[in-house]
Amino acid sequence: MVNVPSYPGVEIFDGSPGRRSEDYLAWVNANGGCYVANAYKPNASYIIKVHKANCRHISDPNKQNYTETDYFKACSCSLQTLENCIANWPGRVEYCPTCLASH
Repeated sequence: MVNVPSYPGVEIFDGSPGRRSEDYLAWVNANGGCYVANAYKPNASYIIKVHKANCRHISDPNKQNYTETDYFKACSCSLQTLENCIANWPGRVEYCPTCLASH
């Protein structure tokens, strides 16, 4: 589990009970047009990659361990809210060239 402060309008999926991969995939399935920031757990640093929730890189139901291993997800239906949430996290924000190429 990673210690990420709560932020209004953002759901954090970090592998803790109720915030595991199956919960994350349920959120993605219900919110395919929304946004997900994929970040490294040890200290939320390195590259923080932002995707559309339905991007195949972060929503393939055949994959496992979206939140139980090295990464966690911050999810929001507002790109601006998500960007505000991750603005002070250590690391560099990048946008997925597959699903957010025009960003």
